[in-house]
Amino acid sequence: MFGIIRIAFIVLILLSGFTSAPHAVGAIADKSLVTINGQNHTAEDFISWWQNWREPETTLPENPDDFIEWQLLVGEAKTMELFREPSFQHKVDIFLKSRTLLLLKNEVVDSRIKISEDDLRTRYNARYSPRTRIQILYFNDPEKAAATHKALKGGVLTINDFRGRTTLQGSDVYFQEKTFRPQAIAEPWQGLVAGLAEGDITSPSPLQEGYVIVVNAGQIGFEQEDFDKLRDGLRTEIWKEQQAELTRAMLEDLKKRYQVKVDEELLAKFDPEKPPESLTDRPMVQTNKVPVTEKQFAELYRQELARRQSYGIKEERNPAEIKQWLLDSMLSQNLTNWAALDRHFEEEPPFKSIYTFYTQHRLIKELEARLFMAQARVSPAEVAAYYDEHRQDYSAPDVVSLGLYIGEPDQAKKIWSAVSLGADFLAAVEKYTGSKEQIQDLRVNELAPEVRDVVANLAKGELSAIFKTGGKSAVVKLVNRQPGETQPLEQAGGGISSRLQEGKLTKLRAAYVAELKGKSQIKMNRSVWNAVRKELSQKEEK
Repeated sequence: MFGIIRIAFIVLILLSGFTSAPHAVGAIADKSLVTINGQNHTAEDFISWWQNWREPETTLPENPDDFIEWQLLVGEAKTMELFREPSFQHKVDIFLKSRTLLLLKNEVVDSRIKISEDDLRTRYNARYSPRTRIQILYFNDPEKAAATHKALKGGVLTINDFRGRTTLQGSDVYFQEKTFRPQAIAEPWQGLVAGLAEGDITSPSPLQEGYVIVVNAGQIGFEQEDFDKLRDGLRTEIWKEQQAELTRAMLEDLKKRYQVKVDEELLAKFDPEKPPESLTDRPMVQTNKVPVTEKQFAELYRQELARRQSYGIKEERNPAEIKQWLLDSMLSQNLTNWAALDRHFEEEPPFKSIYTFYTQHRLIKELEARLFMAQARVSPAEVAAYYDEHRQDYSAPDVVSLGLYIGEPDQAKKIWSAVSLGADFLAAVEKYTGSKEQIQDLRVNELAPEVRDVVANLAKGELSAIFKTGGKSAVVKLVNRQPGETQPLEQAGGGISSRLQEGKLTKLRAAYVAELKGKSQIKMNRSVWNAVRKELSQKEEK
């Protein structure tokens, strides 16, 4: 088992500020746990490996054999200098860049974001409070609207007299109340309430196919309940703003650190339509790392347009906007990549142990590819043979339609007798139990074991004998049986091939490890192992 799938999860833990691995076991952390061909591996080495290698359900082993086998394979890969393989270097480079980029972002940006309760309240009061209440009367009849307006202005009626009018029928009136946040009053209400003081009433105004009268019902100030509803959104809003500002500041700092200089004249003259032969090697962007020439920039420009076209994205930016966006994106990506790598997170805990584990994992994968893959190839004939032998594993269970009664013995006997003499099963159940049942369509694996065994021996239309299930009497009639669909070999073949290949690899790996053990000098410090195991057991029990 090689627990590489835990790496992404562990990185997330690191970014949240929690270190998963306890990188010390009292006074024995630096003591040798096992010596392999003269090389010491400490208790700390085992703990680091264990925290990365184990799966959530993996129990603490009785001995460090898996660790020893891992180190034997890593040692062989190093002896063969497989770390020089381009495939190894490429995968490790991608892993290092992606993970350290996250760590840099957390260190320089996210960890510096601070949002207080006062910040949340200030944002709420500035953008979301006070809320303006408006009350609206809708009319179909302009004369009714005018008469109502006159009555409201004269004090004969108040707006509250219309609160119960929530439907608009014929020439009647309809009441509605709306609440708007600052700068969020939508049209047509924005124009209607502009300059309207609290309590003011507008004259009837045409709206769509009718008329409206609007009343400014005043404002709602700070409300704790409303604030609490918006709390998460306020936090996210402020977080994004601080994150953007800290990111901008980081990039400005990195431009100075890596001495970025943009040839603004060349950038302004850059024409993406120019033929390739007319492009130059003149640097468009200079840094103390590597330059970006006009030719290289043109290729990036072409790739960006091709990418958008491949996704069906309509390009709405003009060439100048694309150039600036491309320049900013390129600088952002390169500068942060350089900074993340130059920070050397892989040399410091807690990321050091994860990086070490990943590089060892990739070395073992290179070793397997070099030594075992040719022998572990799976032929189409092997896949087909496995499929034929295990066809049931690729078939869905049969679907059965049946009538089923489970209950008292006397009723089961009456139902069985009636159906045996020609009565309808469901009618008999209803007659003797008063219960209206339905024919059920079920997969056989959904049936209780006793029912499934009985149904397996029934022909279509056959009634079973009375049997026991769950301590009760039962009788069943099989109405129909639909065989489950079988996944064709074309679909199942990929998974079968992977399974067979992994089986071969496991055997080849085990034989190779046994060979390595036979010619290696391995010495384990039992007292250190006992202390390590005791310490880890206690931690896992907490």
